[in-house]
Formats: sequence, structure tokens, C-alpha cells
Amino acid sequence: MIRQGRSVDAIARAFAELWRSCLFTSLTTALGFGSLAVSGVAIVVELALFTALAIVLAFACAMVVLPLLLDLGAERAVRETAWLERLVAVLVDRARAHARRPSVVGLVAAVLFSIAALTGATRLRTNASLVDDVRPDHPLMRDLRWIEDVGLAPFSIALWLRADDPETLTAPETYAWMTRTSAFLRGGEPVRGVVGPTEYFESAARALDLPPPSRREEVAQLGLLLDMAAPDGFDDVWRPAEGQARLVADAVDLGSARMDPYFAALEAHLAEDPPPPGVRVDVTGTLRLSHVALADILSGFGTSLVLAFFAVFALLSWLLRSVWQGLLAMVPNLLPLLAMLGAMGALGLDVKPSTLLVFSVALGIAVDDTLHLVGRLVERRRLGDAMDAAIDDALRTSGRAIVLTSLVIGAGFAVLVTSDFRFLVLVGAMTALAVVTALVADLFVYPVLLRRGAPAPALVGQVQA
Repeated sequence: MIRQGRSVDAIARAFAELWRSCLFTSLTTALGFGSLAVSGVAIVVELALFTALAIVLAFACAMVVLPLLLDLGAERAVRETAWLERLVAVLVDRARAHARRPSVVGLVAAVLFSIAALTGATRLRTNASLVDDVRPDHPLMRDLRWIEDVGLAPFSIALWLRADDPETLTAPETYAWMTRTSAFLRGGEPVRGVVGPTEYFESAARALDLPPPSRREEVAQLGLLLDMAAPDGFDDVWRPAEGQARLVADAVDLGSARMDPYFAALEAHLAEDPPPPGVRVDVTGTLRLSHVALADILSGFGTSLVLAFFAVFALLSWLLRSVWQGLLAMVPNLLPLLAMLGAMGALGLDVKPSTLLVFSVALGIAVDDTLHLVGRLVERRRLGDAMDAAIDDALRTSGRAIVLTSLVIGAGFAVLVTSDFRFLVLVGAMTALAVVTALVADLFVYPVLLRRGAPAPALVGQVQA
């Protein structure tokens, strides 16, 4: 890199040295985003595919257009920020000194850090809700709390009854079953009220000073009277001519950590006390369907994270021509994920779709530092340098770029913490934490692992050849 002036030769030499590292960093970042395509969520799939495509196009433009732009205009001195240059120089010099004479204290600190992060991660729980990642003081959350405070509920749990013979719905045993099931629903923690055919029938019976219906004829007569009166909502829960009825529970979303046990208890109750023969029941409603969808989304994001991990590992192993060296290269990329897990556990954050999305993105970004070092290391080893000399040269030449890009990316994501949406705050804070942790791990942990680990056989063979 030149400090004063520039020339076509300098530009060509810089891109000749950096194109390989830039290619692999672009691929891993694209893989990190692209792995989200397996989540099955339409908006996330679109985000993944378009972002991955944008990263690939950005690499192509950087390799084709940027050299032309750098060659435009008159040559002039490159201005540098003194304090930033001093910070970068100190970090790189410390990393080189630590690589030459590694301290056991550093490795012990990394191990203790990992243990502490895993300890914090044990506090994590899976808990997702319909309205997630919005600040409590946001107008949307205030409106939802007002709805709940006045005794209403914004969501519903519904039991949909279907009968092949419409007369089965008016049978006394079906009426008794609906009464028992309504009572069970009403006793649930998230339920604020239940509306079903039995509630309408009993209200009509009280208005006529009659006992609750106990015979098929009484149910049919009260149903005819209610059809004539046409009270609001009755047609939504009672359609005997079509063989359909519904029990609707107004409910609040307590989060999957509490809603999943409730739905499990509801399914168990329906298994112990099934509807009469000829009647089928399905659990539906906005709250039930949303939590089924959230569970599928969590599974999809978990799959995408595993896919991204193995894709990055395979790429590093191929680049280093060694599975063992690929495993060593993954260590500084696992430490940022551990840091995120520990921070989430310490802050009481839950595992939900937004947090799993951050993990996939952070892995694709954090691995960039490692690839810059690996690219330079492979080049020096192929030229015949010993491992120690190759490590020192990689830190000397690539260290400055690693520090600067990490600071820029970390600062860029940190800006998101000012957002009103917790999801964006989480993306900003956790990704910035992952970038900083990856920087420290790549400068001070990975070089020590390279010196302690056996050199890649393929690279040794290339050197001898």
C-alpha cells in the first residue's frame, strides 16, 4: 500500500493481492445471508436471496469498477487520521508480538470467556410472540395494553366443530360436551372470555326464564329463536344446517414459553374428553396458528444457522486443504457466537426468530477477518515461508485492513441501537459485539492456534513442490 501518491502498478498490485480474500469473504457473507432462504418465511427468503445477490454484485463491481475509479484524477497524498492510525498500529503490533511469543494467559482467558458465555447461555429460553421486538413504550404496545386492561383480547383461540349429520350438533351429549369444553377454555391463563353456542343458548334461556336446554328439541327451538333474533356473532359460532359450530376464546399472547404448555394441555384435554361420535374438532384461531408458524420459523432459522456453519467450515477446509486447519479456523468464528449467547443470557433475552436470524448474519460477517488472514497465510506458505513467518506477514499486511473493516462494520451496525424496534436494536448490538469479538479472536487467538496446530499437509506438499 502506498502512502504518497498512487500509480497503475500500485493499483494492479493491490488488487492482485486482495482479490482472493475479497472473493472468499464475499462468498461467506453471501452464504450467511443465503442460508436464511431455508427458513421458509417469504419475507426472509426474499431478504436472503436479494442480499446474497447484492453481495456478489458488489464484489464484481469492486473488482471491475473500483480500479478504474482509483485511476481517475490527479495523484495526491493520502490523508490519514493520526489517532486512528495509532490505534490500528498498536493493535497490529500487539497481535504480532503475541503471535511470536504466545502467552498461556491469552488462551486461558479465551477458555474462561467461553465457559462464562456458555454459563450465560444456559439461562436462555425459547419464547416468541405475535407482536415481538417492539419497545414497551411504542404506541402499538400501549394500544394493546389498553385493549387488555379494559377486559378485551386482541387474539383468539377457536375450536372448530364439524359434523357429517347436522342433527348431531343439537344432540344433548354434544351440548354437554361444548359446555364442559367452554369451561376448560375459560380456566386457561391466557383466556379472557369464551363465546360459543352454549353461551348464547343459556343467555336466551335466562331471558325466557327457562332452564338450560337438555333435550334435542329444546336446543333446536332455542336455536330457531336466536336465528330470528339474529344477535351479533351468533351466526359465526352456530351453523347447524352446515354441520358447523365454533367455540371462540378471546386470549392474550403470553409468549410461546407459556402458550405452548397451554396448547399442550388443551390437546390433552381433548384427547381425554373427545367430542361425541360423528363430531370432529380442530384447534385453530389466530393465536394457535401464529404459534404453529413461529415454531416452524424457529426450526427453519435453526436449520439455516447449521447450514451456514457447515458451509463456512467446508469453504475454509477447502481453502486450507485440510479439515484440521478448517476446524482451527472455525474457533475464532465460534467465539463471537458464544459471546452473543452469553450476552443474551445475561440480559435475559429470549431465543426467537429475530435472534436466530442475527446469528446467521453475524457468522457470515465475522468470518471475513479469518478469511483475510487465511488468504495471506496460504499465499506466503506457497511461496515457501515457514509457519511463524507466514503468520507474522499475514498480520503485518492484512491486520490493518482487518481492524479498519471491523471498526467500520461494527460502528455501522451499532447505529441500529437507536431504533424503536427491538429487532433492529438486537441486530445492531449483537452484530457489533460479534464483529469486535471476531476481531480480537482473529488477532490474538487464531495465530496462536496456528502455531500450536499441525500445518496443513497439502500446503506443506505445495511448498516442497
